Amino acid sequence: MQKSNRKILVFYASCGEGHKIVASALKEKLKVSCYDILDFCPYFFKLFYSSGYRLLVRYFPSLWKIIFQLSKKDIFKKGLFLWHCLIFKRFFSFILKEIPFMVISTHFFIPPLITRLQKKIKIKNIVVVTDFGVHPLWGEGDVDIYFVATSFTKNNLINLGIDEEKIIVSGIPLREGFSRDINEEELRKKLHVEKEKVLLFFSSNIGNIPFIERVVPLLDEEFDIFVIYGKNKKLRKTLRKFSSLKLFSYYKNIWEIMRLSLAIITKPGGVTISEAIYLKKPLIFTHLIGGQEEENYYLLKRWGVAFKVRNGKELMEKIEYIKNNYPQILTKFPPSQNALEVIEEKLEKLLCNNDC
Repeated sequence: MQKSNRKILVFYASCGEGHKIVASALKEKLKVSCYDILDFCPYFFKLFYSSGYRLLVRYFPSLWKIIFQLSKKDIFKKGLFLWHCLIFKRFFSFILKEIPFMVISTHFFIPPLITRLQKKIKIKNIVVVTDFGVHPLWGEGDVDIYFVATSFTKNNLINLGIDEEKIIVSGIPLREGFSRDINEEELRKKLHVEKEKVLLFFSSNIGNIPFIERVVPLLDEEFDIFVIYGKNKKLRKTLRKFSSLKLFSYYKNIWEIMRLSLAIITKPGGVTISEAIYLKKPLIFTHLIGGQEEENYYLLKRWGVAFKVRNGKELMEKIEYIKNNYPQILTKFPPSQNALEVIEEKLEKLLCNNDC
């Protein structure tokens, strides 16, 4: 982004990795500062929001669905806003001290708080929605521009009462590496890939990869299998008995493994599926979280590029189906664009309108 005397700040909330990944991508592209809003509330509440979310979706998914439905109610929205005004006082002080021209949010906690500050100082309130489906709280606050994944996302926002003119279909911002040209043969050597086909499994912060132990022996002869197990040390210990697996807690340049993969086995988080769509990689979901992830899945199912399985037998069947129908599946992916470039171009125009 061209230099401007206007300060831009990016904020996310560390409730799941997707919001943070998108915020980091924006930070790198726009060359601006980036903050976790949960660093501006008492530590107990930061722990409650970040760890509490993972506990809910892992152990009490039905309760999470109830909370998701409650978030559509005005009384819930008003109560949450008042609560956030109380616990995020340091956030208000920080913004009033920094006086940014623009705040870009990748989590729905933030826009209503910026709206409150707009009564004291002028701030452009910019939102990047990080899912294909829309959480009801994304519609809160007086937002200047929404950047969204697809026209499906746009329509969801319109149904929440958002002015269509404020919504730009940009795609979800991806890390820079996804747009790089990479030589596949060099990648195969780097990653020690010996077999023709590759599968990539993602664990999540909410639990194990269902039935992976049962399918690995059946897939091992044909596929090089990569597993990103995250912080799940128990899963790593379980899978170490399969000497052929390539296990990683975290792989920084994840686009490298994704590019080589026939399919990606994961859950339908907005960022992961956006990355897969950009690279045109079919998805298989072994589990999902109610709410936005259900909407994410139903959209991809409608396109015909993602499948949900309930057991190891179904997983094997879907992998075989993808292998046998790969060219046809590729034609079903929607056109992709570089979301970061779309966002940068729009924000530069906004800056120019105020600086020029």
